[in-house]
Amino acid sequence: AGFSFSDSITLRNVIISGNEGYSAAGLFFALCTAQVNLENVTITHNNAIDSDSYGGIVSTASVLNIVNSIVWYNFPQSNLFSNSGFVNDVTISTNISYSNIEGLDSEEEGDGIIYDPPLFVNSMDGNFILQDDSPCIDGGTSDINGDGINDFPADINGDGEDDILDYYGVAPDMGAIEHFCESSNYDQCGECDGDDMACAGCTDLGALNYNP
Repeated sequence: AGFSFSDSITLRNVIISGNEGYSAAGLFFALCTAQVNLENVTITHNNAIDSDSYGGIVSTASVLNIVNSIVWYNFPQSNLFSNSGFVNDVTISTNISYSNIEGLDSEEEGDGIIYDPPLFVNSMDGNFILQDDSPCIDGGTSDINGDGINDFPADINGDGEDDILDYYGVAPDMGAIEHFCESSNYDQCGECDGDDMACAGCTDLGALNYNP
């Protein structure tokens, strides 16, 4: 998947998974003179063929803002951000907050960054619901644009309908799927009202019943 554009764009509540490319597989923002906003986005299990490339995000966007998002389990490496400086006379800035981004170290600046695996129910089988004990649950922020005002719910495009809905718990979750289990009954791999069968012998390193 790749994007190259001159206007600002916002991706919200989007799952990007299962893509393959030579040097970038998940998202590729090349020398954009625009602002890119990723809000509650899950980018996972994308594969770049070149062993020196990145499966998650490759970005030289003018401004890249990532909030309430998960970028994990992309191969062979996860992300390449141009955090600051100039590329072809374009000022580059990357801002990450309240997100779970594989490959970041503890020195990375930004509020609410989580460094542990997201604990999907079974991401190898396309189930990106968060397990009950995922660190991403309630790990996001309701103040998406950082202006100090709760953005949930909100009518983003002015059509009279809320585009951002209420969340469950004390704060929004990270990632595209808000965690909710009405019965509070989880099976042994974290699936709500599951029967322990859907993830039997799961090969997902983050699953509760990991069994290679």
